[in-house]
Amino acid sequence: MTAAVFPEGDVVTERLRLRPTVLSDAEDVAAACSDPSTREFLTMMPDPYTVEDAIEWIGNRASKAHDEGRAQWTIADKDSGRLLGSLGFPMVMHGRGVAEVGYWVAPWARRKGIATEAVVAATDWAFANGIHRMTLVADLANFGSQRVALAAGFRRESTLRGDHLRRDGSLVDSALFARVAGDPPGPIERHLPDLPDGHLTDGVVTLRPLNAADADDFHAVRVLPEFIRSSARPGKPTYEHTRSFTATAYAQWLSGESARMTIRDAATDEYAGGIDLYSRGMDKTTGMIGIHLAPAHQGKGFATRAVRLVARWAFEEVGVDRVEAGTATWNEASQAIMRRVGFTREGVLRSYFNGGDGERTDNIMWSLLPGELGEG
Repeated sequence: MTAAVFPEGDVVTERLRLRPTVLSDAEDVAAACSDPSTREFLTMMPDPYTVEDAIEWIGNRASKAHDEGRAQWTIADKDSGRLLGSLGFPMVMHGRGVAEVGYWVAPWARRKGIATEAVVAATDWAFANGIHRMTLVADLANFGSQRVALAAGFRRESTLRGDHLRRDGSLVDSALFARVAGDPPGPIERHLPDLPDGHLTDGVVTLRPLNAADADDFHAVRVLPEFIRSSARPGKPTYEHTRSFTATAYAQWLSGESARMTIRDAATDEYAGGIDLYSRGMDKTTGMIGIHLAPAHQGKGFATRAVRLVARWAFEEVGVDRVEAGTATWNEASQAIMRRVGFTREGVLRSYFNGGDGERTDNIMWSLLPGELGEG
């Protein structure tokens, strides 16, 4: 039985031409795949990557894609014809109308919207040729691909545990995105927007997204007894967990689950703690704040400033109608912060969560509505 195949031909957009990959592309393929950023998440690529590797890939993989029922194109500049990247459908189930899209973009073509334009064009072409569901899978630490997925109209559906094999042999989680024929075009509206200019500041403290470079500072606070006692995560966290947590934290921001930020001394840029805004409710119109400070920066008013900055951002930029916070009944310092910012104490939730020390903990619930934010 002859395998189902896609029709042959180029896919053309305003700036791009998706065309077959040919041997004359080999030098550009090698140059692009020699870039560490290209290979970081494409761990099956040879390292180092040579022109000979490119020739072998073109001859034994890319050129056979069509006859094997897959698709593989060079993303080329429509006018010059130069290679800007590569895009294909590495997995296709024609009988079910399902395919997966994968791509890379050369260093000289990045940050120009090339990937999004190519993914949109290839997906629309696939929908016109028998595919009704297209998936895109990205390592949780690959924020660039997650941004492309959202911009191209793909919705995040789930987390695939232990799905991706890293070059060091470790298995890590991936984010599964999908677009179905008939879905509205992208971009997908994000519930949690990026911070303006990448940060929030009042001149005394600066808040930035938590990232992998913060692992050491964050871990030093996470293992403190007072942090563990007030944490909903049982036991003492390992450094490996902290490293993975910080490296993938921004994926939760992109998905609209939580915005995790570091608190830094604006004068020295020294790590002072962390503050998070969690999306709550079916319609995500409520945000919940969680905060911690490193011991060396307690008593300076940093926490109050950080809560005020995040609450204002939540109301004005995220568009929430209510901000909540919870404090343990024994945590008088956190309760004082809530009062200074303008929160109203609503009540005590008895035995609300299992603290990191294994003891059930009562929780005081606080709320803040638009117009109640104090400037103190």
